[in-house]
Amino acid sequence: LTITGANGCDASDSITINKNFNPPNASAGNDTIICSGNQIILSASGGIGYTWNNSIGNGQTHTITPAFTNSYVVTVTAANGCSSNDSIIITVAQSINPFAGNDTTVCQNIPVLFNATGAVNYNWIDEFGNILSNSSTLIPNTTTFGQFTFFINANDGNVCFGQDSILLTVLQSPIASTSGTITICEGDSANIYVSASNNISVSNTYIWDHGLGAGQSHSVSPIINTTYTATVIDMNGCKDSAEQTVIVNPVPFVSIGSDSISACEGDSITLLASGANTYTWNHGLGTGNNQVVIANNNQTYVVQGSNGLCVNSDSVSVNVLTLPIIDFSESNIIDESCLNTGAISGLIITSGTPAYYYEWFNNNNVIDTALDLYNVPQGQYELVITDANGCAVNVLLS
Repeated sequence: LTITGANGCDASDSITINKNFNPPNASAGNDTIICSGNQIILSASGGIGYTWNNSIGNGQTHTITPAFTNSYVVTVTAANGCSSNDSIIITVAQSINPFAGNDTTVCQNIPVLFNATGAVNYNWIDEFGNILSNSSTLIPNTTTFGQFTFFINANDGNVCFGQDSILLTVLQSPIASTSGTITICEGDSANIYVSASNNISVSNTYIWDHGLGAGQSHSVSPIINTTYTATVIDMNGCKDSAEQTVIVNPVPFVSIGSDSISACEGDSITLLASGANTYTWNHGLGTGNNQVVIANNNQTYVVQGSNGLCVNSDSVSVNVLTLPIIDFSESNIIDESCLNTGAISGLIITSGTPAYYYEWFNNNNVIDTALDLYNVPQGQYELVITDANGCAVNVLLS
């Protein structure tokens, strides 16, 4: 050491320092990240005496619960009295509070979505420890009714972890059923009915589409094939639907022709039906589309025709026209041997429909068109009387 005075004079002296000991190799540990609220053990090494800052005090190890990120310095003293320092940074991460969602109640077979929040990574776990999902969302199975608890294990992507749970209540839903398919003929009605099973509710509501509204059953008369859907709703609002299809088969157009036929008494009438595959007649006529009947009295004939699926019918009324009747009570037949002096007169027509048309035949030749016949020779004569309806009667006179 050299000292220079104010007058410029110098003076010198010296000291010798000998190095006898090395300082300790102090270690406070590696920097660490912990979650807020967690404890950590500070542990130093490298000497025999340890003193920590931040009011922690003496001692090699200490358990602390830091509230914020901080640096902790330890002074390590060796046996030779030498000391050295080291530090550790404890980073305090914000704790997480994962939320699985509110407890949920759904009807059986209705999908539900769980969406957890409050963390970065999630594992959904069932009551048996099975991992169901590795994302924040879960669509649980709702095919089985009952109560089920689901858990989430979550973390912030570093050191903070958390858990939450959610209770899922699956209500039993009704099972709707119908008889399936009903076949009717056009113009007929069908009774559609829905029932519910596997349900403890006694307050079910039944709703049909196509404007039918409420009710367990309805009578319907569709004109085309129609599918009706019934929805069963129980007291919890759980529902199920089923379909009832009504198949409408066409009805054959059965026809005999005219609705009425007028025929002279004793005439043969041919009844011819059409529009179906098979036919059955009343009055014991039997089957077949073609029947011949005799006009003896007024009668209504009904035929029932089938196309193999549906049946229809038609009818015809037969009006029997009475024949002209000749009353001979006042008749006068003159049988003269003289040439061309015979006569037939006094005939009275008591039935049929006026006016009448008369024809006298001899040897198939018309000889007169009056009711009375005069001035004819001996022989056989045929009188044909036709009324206004065309009904005719004939008689042979000699």
